[in-house]
Amino acid sequence: MRTNVLLNTYAFHEPWAQSALTGILHPTMRVTVVAFSFNAGMDEMQAASEGHRRDLLPAFAAYGIPQAQIELVNWFLDTPETARKKIRNSDVLFFTGGWPDHMMYRLHRWGLVELIESFNGIVMGCSAGAMVQVQDYHITPDADYSDFGYYHGMKMLDRFDIEVHYKETELQHRSIHRVLREKKRPVIAVYNDGGVIVRGDQISTMGRVRLFLLPEGEHAHLV
Repeated sequence: MRTNVLLNTYAFHEPWAQSALTGILHPTMRVTVVAFSFNAGMDEMQAASEGHRRDLLPAFAAYGIPQAQIELVNWFLDTPETARKKIRNSDVLFFTGGWPDHMMYRLHRWGLVELIESFNGIVMGCSAGAMVQVQDYHITPDADYSDFGYYHGMKMLDRFDIEVHYKETELQHRSIHRVLREKKRPVIAVYNDGGVIVRGDQISTMGRVRLFLLPEGEHAHLV
C-alpha cells in the first residue's frame, strides 16, 4: 500500500515530523529524487537539482538513509528509460519544490505518470511536490503565479485539496474558500512546519496544519 507524505520543507527531520516519519522511513530504503519542478535552463536546473539533493541529505540521514542510497532523476542527463529504471528500483520517491505545472508537463512528456501512480512505496513531496500528488489542486497567486488556477496532478489523492506554505493570509483564505465553494472539497492548509500523511483511507497530520471543511450537509468530509 502506498504512503503519501506532503510537506513544505526539506527539513523533515525536525522534531515536529520525526516521530511520525520514524516508523515510515528505514535505513535500507533507496530514494529517488525527481527534480522536474524547475523553471529555467540547463545550468540553472543543474544547480537547483544538486541543491535539492544536498538539502535533502541531512533529512534522510536522520532516518539512517545514507547518500549512497539517494539518486536523482535529471531532466537533461537522464532519459525516460533511465528514469523508469530508477523509479522502479526505489522505495521512496521524492518530488522537489518549485513549479508544479512544469513538473507535471515533464512527467507526462516522459510517460512517467502512470508508473508513478501505480507506485506502492512511499511518495514524498515538498510544496510543488506535495501539490502534484493531489489529483486536482489549486494554486494561490504568488510571486511565481499571477492568477488563481486549477490544475491536474496525479491520480493519488482525491479527497482534499492542499494550501501550501500557509501563513493565514487574506489571499490564501480567499483561495481556500473559493475551492470549498466551487469544488466542494475540503482543504488542508499546511504551515511550513507541518505535513500530511495519507495511507489508504487513513489521513494523519504532523506539526501545524489547519483543516477547512465544507458546511455541514455538503457531504465532503475527511476520514
